[in-house]
Amino acid sequence: TVAGVTIGRVGTGAHEFNIGSLSVTYPITFAAPNGLIRLSGDVTTTGDALVFNGTVRLDATVSINTTSGSPAGANVTFASTLNALNAGVQGLTLNLGTGGDAAFDTAVGATTRLGAVNVANARNLTAAAAFNAASFSQAAGQGLTSFLSTLNLNGAGGLSITSASISLGGTVTSTGGSVAFNGPTSLAGNVITNSHAVAFNGATTLVGNRSINTANAGAGANVTFASTLNGTADSAQNLTINAGTAGDVAFTGAVGGTTRLGAVTITNADDLTASAAFNALSFLQSAGQGLTRFLSTLNLTGASGGSITTASISLGGTVTSTGGPLAFNAPTSLGGNIVTNSRTVAFNGPVTLVGNRSITTANSGSGANVTFASTLNGTTDAAQSLTINAGTAGDVTFTGAVGGTTRLGAIAITNARNVTASAAFRALSFAQAAGQAATTFNGILDTSGAAGFAFTGAALTFNDDVTTSGGGAISVANSGLFTIASGAPVNASGGLSQSGAGPVSIGANITAAGTPISFAGPVTFAQPVELVGGSITFLSTAAASSNALTLTADEIDLLGGANSFSGSSSLLLAGGCAGCGTEEDAA
Repeated sequence: TVAGVTIGRVGTGAHEFNIGSLSVTYPITFAAPNGLIRLSGDVTTTGDALVFNGTVRLDATVSINTTSGSPAGANVTFASTLNALNAGVQGLTLNLGTGGDAAFDTAVGATTRLGAVNVANARNLTAAAAFNAASFSQAAGQGLTSFLSTLNLNGAGGLSITSASISLGGTVTSTGGSVAFNGPTSLAGNVITNSHAVAFNGATTLVGNRSINTANAGAGANVTFASTLNGTADSAQNLTINAGTAGDVAFTGAVGGTTRLGAVTITNADDLTASAAFNALSFLQSAGQGLTRFLSTLNLTGASGGSITTASISLGGTVTSTGGPLAFNAPTSLGGNIVTNSRTVAFNGPVTLVGNRSITTANSGSGANVTFASTLNGTTDAAQSLTINAGTAGDVTFTGAVGGTTRLGAIAITNARNVTASAAFRALSFAQAAGQAATTFNGILDTSGAAGFAFTGAALTFNDDVTTSGGGAISVANSGLFTIASGAPVNASGGLSQSGAGPVSIGANITAAGTPISFAGPVTFAQPVELVGGSITFLSTAAASSNALTLTADEIDLLGGANSFSGSSSLLLAGGCAGCGTEEDAA
């Protein structure tokens, strides 16, 4: 007999301890393997271990303190099940000091859920089986806090663990309160809340494929990784997050910096922010109500690549996808370069360039398509340049207006198969160094800089007005057909020079007042037109058919040889002065 404790029948039969309160100065074991240990009062020891070897029921909220006169404390072990008298009412507080371990060897609250469980201090804490309580809070831990099975909480107090190391081996569910892991965490279980925030405030390592869902019920809540996030094997551990329509997702530290993650999937979120380098097999966001921001690099290696669907996207660092396509399905602020290994890049919402940017789909292989499905603008007039390399196999498509709101700077196409601009195109300059098939401008083309327009490639077509102001010339080195369509007048303030061996079809006027116009390839006039320049030179044949032509220049050179200029209508050759032209029969 110890003061305040009644020990029931001893033997092999069922027996019961009824503990009201207890203070001991030596280790003690309560052995009731076939009975019940009822705790209704606090237990204090002077650094002495306690073992509860039998089913324990909390008949009141109980405190167990093994640090009386001994800050190092001592171990407390629950060798069998632990339950409350009334579900979610009777709680447990443990203070085991800096040296005491807490061990829950079997299920906690499996029959009757505990109330609030509070651990003031412990060295190691191990819950070997399912753990059910209203809430769980650990204020300090010197070693490892480990839940090997499920942890289920339903109270407003939620879950907060502060320890030197945390290991979660089963699903963590908190239906009533927020969840916080305040230490390096090994995440081998999923996390579920009913619109309550989840925060990993220490370095986190995924063990297996994991999911975090704060939208199990309600509109969702924030998911935060305040430090680094890694896998355990390269590209092998997947992560799925659903923060609902109201929850933000924040990756503050590097993701996959040490060990690349597998597939990262965001089912839904409000805002998403990745503040440091992000490395994964793939990244897929299927819904978002706010802004998805990558402030640093995004590096993906898997076949699924990257796809972001949300209200707004901001890319602040280089995005690399070596294994799969990239799709940005929202208005995008492009503050980083894009690199793929022959994988497509699609901007399916309006794009704004921040700084000078480049997009290459030919980092390895023959290249792939680059698509702007909506508008493309700069942030400052004629200041943001764009370089695109789609390789020999990739098409470049501008579906919406380019520079319609804010003119782009210099646009350079290093290589592409086809280039198509379907709407107005306004830039400081345009230069294409190589093209395997056709480059087509279906809308107005307007450059404002001295570099003008330069093209080297196969076929080139202007289907609408072309203007190069600021002294910019038009230079075309075409191996295929160069077409100036009917209704596509050209105004080139720096002149027009066609130097390729390919043919030329002219269906609209060309004006280059005071500057040269020259054609090295054979020219066909598809409409009655007028060419005005400082000089006009034809180095090959020119066929006007039945179209009347007017050539106005200080010097006109027909250098294609005898009978190289043909037609059945009139040809008016006019000098730079008014009224000094001569009309001749072109036949």
